[in-house]
Amino acid sequence: MDKVTEVLEHELLDSGKFGVSVMAAFGYRSKEPAHEKSRQSREKVVQWIN
Repeated sequence: MDKVTEVLEHELLDSGKFGVSVMAAFGYRSKEPAHEKSRQSREKVVQWIN
């Protein structure tokens, strides 16, 4: 986060008024991770309120 802010301050960001709140990565990995992907079930993550 600090490095991103530093790069943006160089040309784009007035850190006195603005800051980085969200970062998102786009694209593909250069190599696959050693472990297999895993996801929690929707029931474990989402709580429906009626």
